[in-house]
Amino acid sequence: MALALNAMGRYREAASTLAPAFHSVTDPPSVLSPWCDAAATLAWSHLQLGELDEAETIARSAAAHSTVDQATTLLTMTAVVVLCRRGKVDEAQSLVQDLETASSRYGVEYTAARDLMWPLIHARAEVSALGAQDPMSLRTTLSPLWEDPELHRIWRYASTTLLLATRVETSEVIASGSVDAKAHLGTMRQVRQHLGVSGPVGAAWEAELEALDAQLTGEDTSDRWRTAVDAWLRVSQVYDAAVCSHQLAEVLAREGDHAAARRALSGGLALAERLGARPLVDHMTEMQRRWGWRRTDDLVDFYGTPLERFTSREREVLALVAQGLTNREISQKLYMSPKTASVHVSRILAKLGLTNRTQLAALAHRSGLLGGPSAATPH
Repeated sequence: MALALNAMGRYREAASTLAPAFHSVTDPPSVLSPWCDAAATLAWSHLQLGELDEAETIARSAAAHSTVDQATTLLTMTAVVVLCRRGKVDEAQSLVQDLETASSRYGVEYTAARDLMWPLIHARAEVSALGAQDPMSLRTTLSPLWEDPELHRIWRYASTTLLLATRVETSEVIASGSVDAKAHLGTMRQVRQHLGVSGPVGAAWEAELEALDAQLTGEDTSDRWRTAVDAWLRVSQVYDAAVCSHQLAEVLAREGDHAAARRALSGGLALAERLGARPLVDHMTEMQRRWGWRRTDDLVDFYGTPLERFTSREREVLALVAQGLTNREISQKLYMSPKTASVHVSRILAKLGLTNRTQLAALAHRSGLLGGPSAATPH
């Protein structure tokens, strides 16, 4: 059930379905294999939702119990992704090396165990792309994947790797005109035709890939990137939405709409800071400096909604949404029906001009609407 929900981009439902049973296990070694499988699925749900602390904690604790199998490599890969997104490259590299050593000890080959080896390949790719920033190493790492005639069997996983590599190589072509990067992008375009990624996650994946393709032909527009941002937010993949928000801001700035660019960048920055995604935050703040934008103006533009517009009950609901609670959980906390909680959330979204809970939570944290540091204070 949780695996299917993850595949459909319903990560919150997947986590809510799996978490009670997973956390109720008091003796993991007695049910090690199913427990580690559940841990891998649950950690992946938290990763996509941007709940990096939860994802890393589950991944590391479960991986420590297991031997080298698919669940272990998935768990280790999840921890590597979290570390790379937070800029902790040395720790990520150490985990990859430990997994490589264990895999070598067991004599694992890709062709005999693609389900087992893909996470290791992706972990290496994350370190190459987000850590070492080494495109040549990335291409070498991924070549067994793209040469696999049965890659469609692990399309859910391979699509994640392909998107990561496409982001890197597109930037490389734009920056240097690299012939090798262009060739790699050509290979990946052929692979895309056979992966068959579908549903809301597939729509978001395609939207971003189309926007990246358009960058290379000079046809990327704010509409393309706005579509990608919205698509990622619909499935609550917060990190991907932040990445695309940065790209949206760059395009809007080039188009001359600096007010919209600042708003897009502030929205992406709110998401990235909530994640603790330091490298992404650094890229966004560099853009602010490059364009000469003042942080205080950006935040006033994006978060110009005074708290007085909310009723006391709406403020309570807003605080719980910011903590990641569902409507049912909010109803239990505030002694109301789930339907009433839903109505409150809808009204808050309407007042703020937002479309989903992820945007609302990011805004609440970033703007100081919950009584934290003022959004107008630069730092």
